[in-house]
Amino acid sequence: RLGVNMTPTARLDVTEPAIAVGAPAFRVQGTLPSAPNGWVRGADIDILSAGTGSQDQSALYVNLQAGFSGSAYAQGLYGRNVAVTISPYASIGVVGYCPAAANKNIGVMGIALAATSFNIGGLFSAVTALGGITSIQCGLHANGSGTLAPAAVFTSVGTTEIARLNSGGLVLANAMNIEVATSTGTKIGTATTQK
Repeated sequence: RLGVNMTPTARLDVTEPAIAVGAPAFRVQGTLPSAPNGWVRGADIDILSAGTGSQDQSALYVNLQAGFSGSAYAQGLYGRNVAVTISPYASIGVVGYCPAAANKNIGVMGIALAATSFNIGGLFSAVTALGGITSIQCGLHANGSGTLAPAAVFTSVGTTEIARLNSGGLVLANAMNIEVATSTGTKIGTATTQK
């Protein structure tokens, strides 16, 4: 066991009581090869799952503890990518990939709870920083393979489906009200739709 500024309880324990801007407790730096013959990664964490118990298993757990209460975002995990790719490929900040032969697979899951103002499981935004862009600019692009694999499914409390988007358009489970609002939240109108 190895401990830095502490008595270790894990294989490697690092404690830094004086973290500052530009001086993190832990840093890994390197340069990827310019002409690789395969997929290259700057850092690997490879953990083997095991057992058949009823407890969650995680390869990586990141926890930003309570303490901050300022006027800025508090982020548990931040993925930033400034590498430039060429068409048709895209530069991606964070990827969730789940190819397991399981009953249910979810690539990315967002859960929000306990807020006093609002809870949003997933928030997506496309910001146009350059002028003259005529390509697609959207906050969320959902891609499904057809009627049996729609682009999006909307459910209410539990698993009750209220609507889905597929190749036939928006399919509603029941008649419902759709509210239209401006970007600032000002309500423009309400339309009652039929199933």
